[in-house]
Amino acid sequence: MGKNLKVIVLSLFFTLLILTGCAAADQNAADNPEILPPVQAENFNVLAEAKVIPVKDAILSFSTPGVIAETLIEEGQAVSKGEVIARLEGIEKFRAAVTGAELELLSANQALKDLYNLADVAKANAELAVAKAQIAYNDAVDDREDKNYERVNQNTLDGIYADYILAENALDDAEEYFSAFEDRAEDDVDRAAALSVLSNARKARDRAKYNLDYALGRPDPEDVAEADALVSVTKAELEDAQRQLSELQNGPDPDDVALAEARIKNAEAQLASTKSSMEDLELKAPFDGVLVSSNMQIGEYISPGVSAAEVGDTSEWKIETTDLTELNILDIHVGDPVTVNFDAIPDLELGGVVEKIKPLGENRQGDITYTISIKLNEQDDRLLWNMTAFVVFD
Repeated sequence: MGKNLKVIVLSLFFTLLILTGCAAADQNAADNPEILPPVQAENFNVLAEAKVIPVKDAILSFSTPGVIAETLIEEGQAVSKGEVIARLEGIEKFRAAVTGAELELLSANQALKDLYNLADVAKANAELAVAKAQIAYNDAVDDREDKNYERVNQNTLDGIYADYILAENALDDAEEYFSAFEDRAEDDVDRAAALSVLSNARKARDRAKYNLDYALGRPDPEDVAEADALVSVTKAELEDAQRQLSELQNGPDPDDVALAEARIKNAEAQLASTKSSMEDLELKAPFDGVLVSSNMQIGEYISPGVSAAEVGDTSEWKIETTDLTELNILDIHVGDPVTVNFDAIPDLELGGVVEKIKPLGENRQGDITYTISIKLNEQDDRLLWNMTAFVVFD
C-alpha cells in the first residue's frame, strides 16, 4: 500500500469514527436532556512517512584540489576508521618532507638532552678545577709566609753551626799536620798525602761556612717578590674557577636552553604542518563502515569540497521521517514510543522510540516539515538504506 492511499484510508477511518460518535451523542442528548454529550478526544495517532538510514553516514571530500592518484577501496567494501580510501598525486614529496621534519625534531630533542648532559660533565670538571686551584693557592700562601722567617729553625741552625766549628777545627789540625811536610819536595809521597788531607779539610770548612751563612741570612727580596706574584696569580685562578662553577650550579645556560627549546617547538610545528599537508592528500574513513559510493576516477582532477565518496555504518539502522508537518510536531516528544512498518517488507513491524527532534523546520512544497530520528528497538537483516517506512506515533 502506497503512502497516499494509507493516509487517505486512515483519514476516512478517523472521520467516520468522529461522525458516528457525534451522531450517537446527539441522539442520546435528545432522548435524555439531562445527559450531556461526551467530550471528543482531539489526540489521534500521528502517521508519518520515513526512510531507513544507517546509524552513521558521511559524505567525504578532499580539502585540497588535485589529481586522483589511487583508489584503495571499492564500492561496497568495508572500511575501518582512519583507513585511506584514496590519495591525490604528490604524496611522496610530503612523505620525504615528513621524514626530514621528524629527523630535525629528533636532532633538536637530542641537542637539548646534550645540553643537560654536558652541563653535568662541565660541573664536575669545574669542581675539580676549583679543588686544584685551591691547593695551588694554599701552597703559594704557605710559601710566601715562609719568606717572613729565617731560613731554618734553631735546632737546624745549632747543627749547622756545630758542623762549622768541627770543620774549622779539622782544618786547623790538617794545616798543622801539613806543616811537618811542607818543606819536602813536591813529589814526596808523605807531603802529597798531607796536602790531600788539608785540601779536603778546607773544602769541608767552606761547605760548612756556606751552610751557616745561608741559615743565618734573610730571604732574598727577589724570592719574596716572586712568592707574592705567585699568591696573586693562584688567587685569581681560584676565583675564576669558583665563578665558572657557580655558573654551572643550576644546570646549563638558560639562554642555551631557551634556544634549544625554541628549536624543538619549531620542529614540532614544521612536522605537524607537513603531516597536515600530507593528510590533505588522503581521503580517510571517519568511522568503521562500508564505502557505499565513490565518485573518483584515477587521473581525474577533483576540486575541494566536491563529494568524492560516501561511507555508512550499516551495522545498525535508524528511521528518519520525511513529511512530518508543523501541525503534528508539538504532540511528539523525545522518548515517545512508535511503531514502524515498511513498504518493501509488509510482514515486518518494529518498535522504536523518538531519539531526536530536529528543531529547525524546512519548507517542502509549501509545508513546514520537521525531521525526527527514531531508534529501533531491534534490527532486521532485510533492511536496506533508504527503504520507505511508515511511523505511527502512539
